Amino acid sequence: MAEQTRLTREELYARVWTEPVRTVAKQLGISDVGLAKDCKRLKIPLPGRGYWAKKAAGKNAPRIPLPALPPNDAVTPRERTFTPAPIVPTPDLPRPIADQMAFEADPANKTVVREDLRSPHPLVKLTRDVLEETKQAHTYDWRRGRPQRLDIDVAKPQLRRALRSMDALVRAFEARGWNVTLGTGDDRKSYVTIFNQRLPFGIRETLKKVANPPPKPQRLVDGTVYTPWHREYRDEPSGQLAFVMRYSWSHGVDKSWRESKTRRLEERLGDFIISLVSIAHEEAESDKRRAEMERKRLEAEELRRAEERRREAEAACVRALNRQSLRWETSKRLDAYLKAVRATAES
Repeated sequence: MAEQTRLTREELYARVWTEPVRTVAKQLGISDVGLAKDCKRLKIPLPGRGYWAKKAAGKNAPRIPLPALPPNDAVTPRERTFTPAPIVPTPDLPRPIADQMAFEADPANKTVVREDLRSPHPLVKLTRDVLEETKQAHTYDWRRGRPQRLDIDVAKPQLRRALRSMDALVRAFEARGWNVTLGTGDDRKSYVTIFNQRLPFGIRETLKKVANPPPKPQRLVDGTVYTPWHREYRDEPSGQLAFVMRYSWSHGVDKSWRESKTRRLEERLGDFIISLVSIAHEEAESDKRRAEMERKRLEAEELRRAEERRREAEAACVRALNRQSLRWETSKRLDAYLKAVRATAES
Protein backbone atom coordinates (compact mmCIF):
# COMPACT_ATOMS: atom_id res chain seq x y z
CA MET A 1 0.00 0.00 0.00
CA ALA A 2 1.27 3.49 -0.86
CA GLU A 3 2.52 5.61 2.04
CA GLN A 4 0.07 8.26 3.19
CA THR A 5 0.99 11.84 4.07
CA ARG A 6 -0.98 13.79 6.68
CA LEU A 7 -0.63 17.59 6.60
CA THR A 8 -2.26 20.29 8.63
CA ARG A 9 -3.78 23.28 6.94
CA GLU A 10 -0.79 25.44 7.86
CA GLU A 11 1.73 22.86 6.66
CA LEU A 12 0.02 22.50 3.28
CA TYR A 13 -0.14 26.30 2.92
CA ALA A 14 3.60 26.53 3.56
CA ARG A 15 4.35 23.83 0.96
CA VAL A 16 2.25 25.26 -1.89
CA TRP A 17 3.86 28.68 -1.37
CA THR A 18 7.36 27.19 -1.25
CA GLU A 19 7.12 25.09 -4.44
CA PRO A 20 4.73 25.07 -7.42
CA VAL A 21 1.50 23.12 -7.04
CA ARG A 22 2.61 20.62 -9.68
CA THR A 23 5.79 19.83 -7.74
CA VAL A 24 3.96 19.45 -4.42
CA ALA A 25 1.27 17.28 -6.03
CA LYS A 26 3.93 15.03 -7.53
CA GLN A 27 5.58 14.66 -4.12
CA LEU A 28 2.26 13.70 -2.57
CA GLY A 29 1.46 11.28 -5.39
CA ILE A 30 -1.71 13.03 -6.59
CA SER A 31 -2.66 15.26 -9.51
CA ASP A 32 -2.22 19.03 -9.44
CA VAL A 33 -5.95 19.45 -10.13
CA GLY A 34 -6.78 17.30 -7.10
CA LEU A 35 -4.37 19.26 -4.91
CA ALA A 36 -5.92 22.56 -6.05
CA LYS A 37 -9.38 21.24 -5.10
CA ASP A 38 -8.09 20.18 -1.68
CA CYS A 39 -6.61 23.64 -1.12
CA LYS A 40 -9.93 25.22 -2.06
CA ARG A 41 -11.71 22.90 0.40
CA LEU A 42 -9.27 23.90 3.14
CA LYS A 43 -9.55 27.60 2.17
CA ILE A 44 -5.85 27.81 1.31
CA PRO A 45 -4.99 30.52 -1.27
CA LEU A 46 -2.72 29.52 -4.14
CA PRO A 47 -0.06 31.58 -5.97
CA GLY A 48 -1.42 33.36 -9.02
CA ARG A 49 -0.14 33.27 -12.57
CA GLY A 50 3.34 34.74 -12.90
CA TYR A 51 4.23 34.32 -9.21
CA TRP A 52 6.98 31.76 -9.78
CA ALA A 53 8.34 33.65 -12.78
CA LYS A 54 8.74 36.74 -10.58
CA LYS A 55 10.41 34.66 -7.89
CA ALA A 56 12.82 33.18 -10.44
CA ALA A 57 13.66 36.67 -11.70
CA GLY A 58 14.38 37.87 -8.15
CA LYS A 59 11.40 40.22 -8.09
CA ASN A 60 9.23 40.88 -5.07
CA ALA A 61 6.26 38.51 -5.08
CA PRO A 62 4.29 38.80 -1.83
CA ARG A 63 2.32 35.85 -0.47
CA ILE A 64 -1.40 35.91 0.08
CA PRO A 65 -1.77 35.36 3.84
CA LEU A 66 -3.56 32.25 5.07
CA PRO A 67 -7.01 33.36 6.26
CA ALA A 68 -7.88 32.41 9.83
CA LEU A 69 -10.86 30.13 10.38
CA PRO A 70 -13.63 30.95 12.82
CA PRO A 71 -13.22 28.98 16.06
CA ASN A 72 -16.55 27.20 15.62
CA ASP A 73 -16.22 26.42 11.90
CA ALA A 74 -17.21 22.75 11.69
CA VAL A 75 -17.26 22.63 7.86
CA THR A 76 -13.70 23.51 6.86
CA PRO A 77 -11.25 20.68 7.65
CA ARG A 78 -8.07 21.52 9.57
CA GLU A 79 -5.92 18.81 8.00
CA ARG A 80 -5.81 16.47 5.05
CA THR A 81 -4.49 12.97 4.48
CA PHE A 82 -3.06 12.38 1.01
CA THR A 83 -3.00 8.86 -0.38
CA PRO A 84 -0.96 8.42 -3.56
CA ALA A 85 -2.81 6.90 -6.46
CA PRO A 86 -2.02 3.22 -6.99
CA ILE A 87 0.70 2.62 -9.53
CA VAL A 88 -0.83 1.11 -12.62
CA PRO A 89 1.67 -0.89 -14.66
CA THR A 90 2.11 0.63 -18.07
CA PRO A 91 3.18 -1.24 -21.17
CA ASP A 92 6.89 -1.17 -21.84
CA LEU A 93 7.85 1.87 -23.86
CA PRO A 94 10.39 1.64 -26.66
CA ARG A 95 13.87 2.37 -25.39
CA PRO A 96 14.38 5.68 -27.29
CA ILE A 97 11.10 7.10 -25.92
CA ALA A 98 11.79 5.93 -22.37
CA ASP A 99 15.29 7.43 -22.53
CA GLN A 100 13.90 10.74 -23.79
CA MET A 101 11.27 10.84 -21.03
CA ALA A 102 13.97 10.24 -18.42
CA PHE A 103 16.13 12.95 -20.01
CA GLU A 104 13.31 15.49 -19.98
CA ALA A 105 12.36 14.61 -16.40
CA ASP A 106 15.83 15.60 -15.19
CA PRO A 107 15.61 19.20 -13.86
CA ALA A 108 19.05 19.91 -15.35
CA ASN A 109 17.61 19.35 -18.85
CA LYS A 110 14.43 21.38 -18.40
CA THR A 111 13.68 23.75 -21.28
CA VAL A 112 13.05 27.24 -19.89
CA VAL A 113 11.47 30.06 -21.88
CA ARG A 114 13.29 33.33 -21.32
CA GLU A 115 11.46 36.50 -20.34
CA ASP A 116 13.13 38.52 -23.11
CA LEU A 117 14.37 38.09 -26.68
CA ARG A 118 17.91 39.32 -26.28
CA SER A 119 20.33 37.49 -28.62
CA PRO A 120 17.68 35.24 -30.18
CA HIS A 121 18.47 32.23 -32.31
CA PRO A 122 19.27 33.28 -35.93
CA LEU A 123 16.14 31.57 -37.25
CA VAL A 124 14.03 33.28 -34.59
CA LYS A 125 15.62 36.64 -35.41
CA LEU A 126 14.86 36.11 -39.11
CA THR A 127 11.26 35.22 -38.25
CA ARG A 128 10.90 38.24 -35.98
CA ASP A 129 12.21 40.56 -38.68
CA VAL A 130 9.80 39.13 -41.24
CA LEU A 131 6.73 39.19 -39.00
CA GLU A 132 7.41 42.57 -37.41
CA GLU A 133 8.42 44.09 -40.76
CA THR A 134 11.53 45.79 -39.43
CA LYS A 135 14.10 47.47 -41.64
CA GLN A 136 15.97 44.20 -41.91
CA ALA A 137 12.85 42.31 -43.04
CA HIS A 138 12.77 40.86 -46.52
CA THR A 139 9.86 42.55 -48.27
CA TYR A 140 7.79 40.51 -50.68
CA ASP A 141 9.25 40.28 -54.17
CA TRP A 142 7.49 38.19 -56.81
CA ARG A 143 10.87 37.34 -58.36
CA ARG A 144 12.19 35.83 -55.11
CA GLY A 145 8.93 34.74 -53.50
CA ARG A 146 7.94 35.28 -49.91
CA PRO A 147 10.78 35.14 -47.36
CA GLN A 148 11.24 31.87 -45.49
CA ARG A 149 10.68 31.84 -41.73
CA LEU A 150 9.74 29.61 -38.83
CA ASP A 151 6.13 28.47 -38.70
CA ILE A 152 4.48 30.96 -36.31
CA ASP A 153 0.82 31.79 -36.92
CA VAL A 154 -0.41 34.14 -34.19
CA ALA A 155 -1.99 37.56 -33.81
CA LYS A 156 0.24 40.54 -33.03
CA PRO A 157 -0.49 40.67 -29.25
CA GLN A 158 0.84 37.08 -28.89
CA LEU A 159 3.79 37.43 -31.28
CA ARG A 160 6.50 38.21 -28.71
CA ARG A 161 5.41 35.36 -26.49
CA ALA A 162 5.33 32.95 -29.44
CA LEU A 163 8.81 34.07 -30.51
CA ARG A 164 10.19 33.47 -27.00
CA SER A 165 8.64 30.00 -26.90
CA MET A 166 9.95 29.21 -30.39
CA ASP A 167 13.43 30.43 -29.43
CA ALA A 168 13.49 28.05 -26.44
CA LEU A 169 12.13 25.21 -28.58
CA VAL A 170 14.67 25.61 -31.41
CA ARG A 171 17.55 25.86 -28.94
CA ALA A 172 16.29 22.73 -27.17
CA PHE A 173 16.13 20.86 -30.49
CA GLU A 174 19.70 21.77 -31.36
CA ALA A 175 20.94 20.99 -27.84
CA ARG A 176 19.57 17.46 -28.34
CA GLY A 177 21.37 17.11 -31.67
CA TRP A 178 18.35 17.62 -33.92
CA ASN A 179 18.60 19.77 -37.02
CA VAL A 180 16.06 22.57 -37.63
CA THR A 181 15.44 23.64 -41.23
CA LEU A 182 12.98 25.72 -43.21
CA GLY A 183 10.91 24.69 -46.19
CA THR A 184 11.84 25.83 -49.68
CA GLY A 185 9.82 27.32 -52.49
CA ASP A 186 6.11 27.22 -51.74
CA ASP A 187 6.67 25.10 -48.64
CA ARG A 188 6.06 27.51 -45.73
CA LYS A 189 6.72 25.02 -42.93
CA SER A 190 9.62 24.59 -40.51
CA TYR A 191 11.09 21.16 -39.79
CA VAL A 192 13.00 19.30 -37.10
CA THR A 193 14.79 16.06 -38.00
CA ILE A 194 14.58 13.28 -35.38
CA PHE A 195 15.62 9.68 -36.15
CA ASN A 196 16.07 10.79 -39.80
CA GLN A 197 12.38 11.78 -39.83
CA ARG A 198 11.60 15.33 -40.95
CA LEU A 199 8.69 16.58 -38.83
CA PRO A 200 6.89 19.86 -39.66
CA PHE A 201 6.30 21.82 -36.43
CA GLY A 202 5.10 25.27 -35.50
CA ILE A 203 3.21 27.49 -33.07
CA ARG A 204 -0.25 28.82 -33.78
CA GLU A 205 -2.93 30.73 -31.93
CA THR A 206 -6.22 28.90 -31.58
CA LEU A 207 -9.42 30.54 -32.79
CA LYS A 208 -12.71 31.11 -31.04
CA LYS A 209 -16.15 31.67 -32.52
CA VAL A 210 -17.72 35.05 -31.84
CA ALA A 211 -21.35 35.82 -32.66
CA ASN A 212 -21.83 38.56 -35.25
CA PRO A 213 -24.36 41.26 -34.40
CA PRO A 214 -27.56 40.94 -36.45
CA PRO A 215 -27.69 43.33 -39.39
CA LYS A 216 -30.13 46.21 -39.45
CA PRO A 217 -33.13 45.89 -41.76
CA GLN A 218 -32.83 48.01 -44.89
CA ARG A 219 -35.53 49.65 -46.96
CA LEU A 220 -35.42 49.62 -50.76
CA VAL A 221 -36.59 52.41 -53.04
CA ASP A 222 -39.94 50.74 -53.52
CA GLY A 223 -40.46 50.57 -49.76
CA THR A 224 -39.63 46.89 -49.38
CA VAL A 225 -37.87 46.10 -46.13
CA TYR A 226 -35.39 43.23 -46.05
CA THR A 227 -32.64 41.96 -43.76
CA PRO A 228 -29.26 41.38 -45.44
CA TRP A 229 -27.69 37.96 -45.13
CA HIS A 230 -24.81 37.69 -42.66
CA ARG A 231 -22.63 35.06 -41.06
CA GLU A 232 -23.85 34.04 -37.64
CA TYR A 233 -20.31 33.57 -36.26
CA ARG A 234 -16.81 34.74 -37.08
CA ASP A 235 -13.41 33.39 -36.03
CA GLU A 236 -11.19 35.53 -33.84
CA PRO A 237 -7.85 34.85 -32.12
CA SER A 238 -8.43 33.31 -28.69
CA GLY A 239 -5.19 34.41 -27.04
CA GLN A 240 -4.26 30.77 -26.36
CA LEU A 241 -1.24 29.26 -28.10
CA ALA A 242 -0.58 25.70 -29.18
CA PHE A 243 2.31 23.67 -30.52
CA VAL A 244 1.28 22.06 -33.79
CA MET A 245 2.53 19.43 -36.18
CA ARG A 246 1.57 20.06 -39.79
CA TYR A 247 0.65 17.55 -42.46
CA SER A 248 3.59 16.67 -44.67
CA TRP A 249 1.57 17.33 -47.85
CA SER A 250 -0.23 20.55 -46.79
CA HIS A 251 -0.18 23.38 -44.25
CA GLY A 252 -3.10 21.93 -42.29
CA VAL A 253 -2.74 20.96 -38.63
CA ASP A 254 -2.25 17.24 -38.08
CA LYS A 255 -1.76 17.27 -34.29
CA SER A 256 -2.01 20.04 -31.69
CA TRP A 257 -0.76 20.51 -28.12
CA ARG A 258 -2.81 23.35 -26.63
CA GLU A 259 -2.21 25.27 -23.47
CA SER A 260 -4.90 25.36 -20.82
CA LYS A 261 -5.89 27.65 -17.98
CA THR A 262 -3.70 25.65 -15.61
CA ARG A 263 -0.77 24.87 -17.94
CA ARG A 264 0.64 27.54 -20.20
CA LEU A 265 2.48 26.78 -23.42
CA GLU A 266 5.81 27.57 -21.75
CA GLU A 267 5.23 24.60 -19.42
CA ARG A 268 4.49 22.14 -22.24
CA LEU A 269 7.81 22.21 -24.09
CA GLY A 270 8.94 18.94 -22.53
CA ASP A 271 5.65 17.24 -23.40
CA PHE A 272 5.89 18.47 -26.98
CA ILE A 273 9.48 17.25 -27.33
CA ILE A 274 8.58 13.78 -26.00
CA SER A 275 5.58 13.63 -28.35
CA LEU A 276 7.77 14.50 -31.34
CA VAL A 277 10.24 11.78 -30.34
CA SER A 278 7.37 9.27 -30.10
CA ILE A 279 6.03 10.28 -33.52
CA ALA A 280 9.50 10.19 -35.10
CA HIS A 281 10.22 6.78 -33.57
CA GLU A 282 6.89 5.42 -34.81
CA GLU A 283 7.53 6.76 -38.31
CA ALA A 284 11.08 5.39 -38.28
CA GLU A 285 9.77 1.97 -37.24
CA SER A 286 7.12 2.21 -39.99
CA ASP A 287 9.87 2.98 -42.49
CA LYS A 288 11.78 -0.06 -41.25
CA ARG A 289 8.68 -2.23 -41.59
CA ARG A 290 8.03 -0.89 -45.08
CA ALA A 291 11.68 -1.47 -46.02
CA GLU A 292 11.49 -5.02 -44.63
CA MET A 293 8.26 -5.65 -46.54
CA GLU A 294 9.87 -4.29 -49.70
CA ARG A 295 12.93 -6.48 -49.14
CA LYS A 296 10.73 -9.54 -48.71
CA ARG A 297 8.72 -8.58 -51.80
CA LEU A 298 11.90 -8.25 -53.84
CA GLU A 299 13.16 -11.57 -52.50
CA ALA A 300 9.85 -13.22 -53.38
CA GLU A 301 9.96 -11.62 -56.82
CA GLU A 302 13.52 -12.88 -57.35
CA LEU A 303 12.50 -16.37 -56.22
CA ARG A 304 9.56 -16.26 -58.62
CA ARG A 305 11.80 -15.21 -61.48
CA ALA A 306 14.36 -17.89 -60.57
CA GLU A 307 11.54 -20.45 -60.58
CA GLU A 308 10.39 -19.18 -63.97
CA ARG A 309 13.94 -19.46 -65.30
CA ARG A 310 14.21 -23.02 -63.92
CA ARG A 311 10.92 -24.00 -65.52
CA GLU A 312 11.95 -22.43 -68.82
CA ALA A 313 15.25 -24.33 -68.66
CA GLU A 314 13.41 -27.58 -67.95
CA ALA A 315 10.98 -26.90 -70.80
CA ALA A 316 13.92 -26.19 -73.11
CA CYS A 317 15.50 -29.54 -72.09
CA VAL A 318 12.22 -31.34 -72.77
CA ARG A 319 11.94 -29.70 -76.18
CA ALA A 320 15.54 -30.67 -76.98
CA LEU A 321 14.88 -34.26 -75.92
CA ASN A 322 11.75 -34.35 -78.06
CA ARG A 323 13.74 -33.12 -81.04
CA GLN A 324 16.45 -35.73 -80.40
CA SER A 325 13.85 -38.54 -80.06
CA LEU A 326 12.23 -37.49 -83.33
CA ARG A 327 15.58 -37.47 -85.08
CA TRP A 328 16.39 -40.90 -83.59
CA GLU A 329 13.07 -42.38 -84.78
CA THR A 330 13.60 -40.86 -88.22
CA SER A 331 17.10 -42.31 -88.42
CA LYS A 332 15.74 -45.77 -87.43
CA ARG A 333 13.10 -45.61 -90.17
CA LEU A 334 15.65 -44.50 -92.73
CA ASP A 335 18.01 -47.29 -91.69
CA ALA A 336 15.27 -49.92 -91.99
CA TYR A 337 14.22 -48.51 -95.38
CA LEU A 338 17.76 -48.63 -96.69
CA LYS A 339 18.20 -52.21 -95.51
CA ALA A 340 14.96 -53.19 -97.27
CA VAL A 341 16.03 -51.48 -100.48
CA ARG A 342 19.45 -53.16 -100.36
CA ALA A 343 17.83 -56.57 -99.76
CA THR A 344 15.44 -56.06 -102.66
CA ALA A 345 18.25 -54.99 -104.90
CA GLU A 346 20.37 -57.99 -103.99
CA SER A 347 17.47 -60.41 -104.61
